[in-house]
Amino acid sequence: MVTNTLVKIEKEKQSILSKIKNKWIQSFEFGFIEFITNETRERMTFQTLRPQNLEPCELEIIKQGMELLEISGKKIEAVKTKITLPGFLSKFWAANYWFRKDDGILLKFVGKTELNGPEVITILEEEIKNL
Repeated sequence: MVTNTLVKIEKEKQSILSKIKNKWIQSFEFGFIEFITNETRERMTFQTLRPQNLEPCELEIIKQGMELLEISGKKIEAVKTKITLPGFLSKFWAANYWFRKDDGILLKFVGKTELNGPEVITILEEEIKNL
């Protein structure tokens, strides 16, 4: 019985992996370090898994410029980005993310976590305490 379950899990994993065409990023908090710290790259297409159904989803991250954020009384240089669905679909969903310039760690998020949900603002103060 355990063997059958493990075989099913492995088949599902292989099915999901076979649908992934671009760089896969699941953790937005740390997944963009290489992109953010690379000053020559302005955009990147990537895939992630939708938590609701574990289906791969293609997204695009685009650098929007530098901003000085003040979090917990400290000023931090941040790279503002927009993550969106690619192409024409970008009109239906997008969110802004700010990453610390020096190391690419996520600092702030502004956007909808659900298609018809309210706009959410999240500031990750825990990362700042170690500065």
